[in-house]
Amino acid sequence: MFSGPKIDDVTSAQLVEMLGQNPAPLVLDVRTPAEFRQGHIHGAVLIPVTELATRMAEVPVDREIVTVCHSGNRSTMAAKQLSKAGYRVKNLQHGMMRWTGPVEQG
Repeated sequence: MFSGPKIDDVTSAQLVEMLGQNPAPLVLDVRTPAEFRQGHIHGAVLIPVTELATRMAEVPVDREIVTVCHSGNRSTMAAKQLSKAGYRVKNLQHGMMRWTGPVEQG
C-alpha cells in the first residue's frame, strides 16, 4: 500500500503559536461545508478533501499550509497530496477533536 510522503503533525498548542507568527500558515480545512459551518479555526479556508485535486490552484505555494479535519485522517490524506505537489505542509494532530483555540461558526 502506498503511504505517500511523511507528514509532520502539529499539536493544537503549536498551531495557536504558529498562527501568531508573521507570516502565519494558511489553515486549510478539508471537511465538508456542513462540518465547517458547525465550527472552524478563525481564518481557515475550506476546500473539502474530495475537491482538493481540482482546486489545488487556490492553495498558495508561497506559504506553509496546515491541514485540518475532524480527527486528522482526511487532513493527513490532503497533506500528503499537497506535499507530493510541492507544498510545505503540516497536519493538525487529532484535528478539531483536540483543537483548543477559538472556534468560529458559520
